[in-house]
Amino acid sequence: AQEPGTHLWHAHSGIQRVDGLFGALIVHEYSDENVHSSLYDFDLSEHVIVLSDWYNLTGMDKFNGFLYTDVNNKANDILINGRSSTMLLVDEKNSSNVARTPKATFQVEQRKRYRFRLINAGNLICPIEFSIDDHNLTLIASDGKPIEPVDVDSVVVYVGERYDFVLSASQPIRNYWIRAKGLGDCKPHKSFQTAILSYLNGQSVNKWPTSTDLIYENMSRSGVVSLLAAFLFS
Repeated sequence: AQEPGTHLWHAHSGIQRVDGLFGALIVHEYSDENVHSSLYDFDLSEHVIVLSDWYNLTGMDKFNGFLYTDVNNKANDILINGRSSTMLLVDEKNSSNVARTPKATFQVEQRKRYRFRLINAGNLICPIEFSIDDHNLTLIASDGKPIEPVDVDSVVVYVGERYDFVLSASQPIRNYWIRAKGLGDCKPHKSFQTAILSYLNGQSVNKWPTSTDLIYENMSRSGVVSLLAAFLFS
């Protein structure tokens, strides 16, 4: 493998990519070639985050409808590693029975530093604003290439873009919201998604953080927002 870094593979046949035929492709560099190895303690496969837009129809139905009828091409939801708990799942035989898909959960240990790999595998013009409550993100790579480290509070990831960031688990031991807010074509439906950053301490990893302000308008975090990594290593 000649191109180390965080990459995205997807189908090129028809619109299979729209229906979910995509994934992460991670190529690790040799240790002596890793210019950021001193910045983190762990680079784990379970810390790959794949964001995607989701539709309530198959790709063929969605885009045929967009071309020939009044069906729009806007995303109905956002997924984090294939999971969504924004919409309720209702039992058709008993409408009082409802459930939610468990949220994607990423575990860390206090006082450790972790390399996360973030991918926007969306299909349309759906930039996603990504942040983690009470944690800064130290961006160290963009589209598979190392960059000068820069600390931000959130990052906007466009379709096909990838960012690697270091997260320092320096906060009190509890669970924190990971927030993904859809912009562009994801905005009309106010599409957003959340996941959980869980500090390992024996608590239930699916226990929701105490903050429950889970509405579209509260998905943005104040502070420094990265729109485009500019300082590449030569």
